[in-house]
Amino acid sequence: MSAYELQVINDPIYYKYKKQAVKTYGIDQKLADDAIRFWFICYGQNVLKRKVTISAIAPSIPGEQPAIVRPVNGTKEKNFNNCPFKVTLPKVSVLDGAIKLKFCLQSKPGIRVDVSLDETYLLDKLNRQYDNYYRGECKLKDNGNKNFDLVIPIDKRNFMMSDATFVLFFLAGDHHKYEIAYKYRKDASVVLDYVIGQ
Repeated sequence: MSAYELQVINDPIYYKYKKQAVKTYGIDQKLADDAIRFWFICYGQNVLKRKVTISAIAPSIPGEQPAIVRPVNGTKEKNFNNCPFKVTLPKVSVLDGAIKLKFCLQSKPGIRVDVSLDETYLLDKLNRQYDNYYRGECKLKDNGNKNFDLVIPIDKRNFMMSDATFVLFFLAGDHHKYEIAYKYRKDASVVLDYVIGQ
């Protein structure tokens, strides 16, 4: 069975393609990591018509580590002017033991770029993190909009919704990673906190 037919992409397969991308195109490890992950996710969703999970357990190339969630370095902006796409304000619902987020990823006029949701997490008022459990949806450049419907498990008894922050990480076909954060205010409204591109 080829890598293209697998539902779970493990270390040997993942790092084989990552190493090949570095060698063939002369790109750095981080860019290769994002590019290969993006390719597998989109191929699974749009060609195989199923979710592909990347299971990075241990490094298979000496000196390398599996991809981890990391902040995006850049200037925090209060708009999407320097981002090739836009994300609508999420609709937030509090369920029994979970938070539900619904939003739409939108293309900008004249800009065609593939975009994949890479990581997401939630920070409550006390800065406790409810982790990046979700990964695998993407919007192809030929599609104008993509709706996302996420459910983030929480400990309802301890969770403090007021002033919570929702952080979304996207990989885009312009070779950049984007971090987008929203604040849940005391009046139950949601506002854009910042957008960072790297």
